[in-house]
Amino acid sequence: MVAFLVAALAGAALLAPLPASAHCPLCTAGAGILAVAAVAFGVNPMAVGVFIGAFAVALGLWAARVTRRFRFPLKAVAFAAASFLLTVWPLAPLFDSYASWYVDLGGGYGTLTNRTYVINRFVLGAVVGAVLLALALKGRFELDDA
Repeated sequence: MVAFLVAALAGAALLAPLPASAHCPLCTAGAGILAVAAVAFGVNPMAVGVFIGAFAVALGLWAARVTRRFRFPLKAVAFAAASFLLTVWPLAPLFDSYASWYVDLGGGYGTLTNRTYVINRFVLGAVVGAVLLALALKGRFELDDA
């Protein structure tokens, strides 16, 4: 009877999860280690970039909430942007995966509207992950007084 009750409670917890608001360094450090291991196992660097971009923004938002002593306008945005740049920029050379994108909107080749652009897939994935996390947390954080 007790085992059935425990199983029923566990099942109810899985069916009705509560929102998590944990942005701790231990969790984000574990996420970073997992991302590096994923590339070592052959996961696409763009997918890992999505993961790292979201984790960098989460760490920045956590740091903005912890430092309540320092107050300035848009502190959460500044911390998230700094965390993103300081996490993604040093890691980008480790993930050597590039793609080309040919744009032909008019003009001669070599102009801004007619040239081939080289895109780092890891950085592109990190930007996508940061934007997805920002959209997921929209309204959860007061951007002016974090």
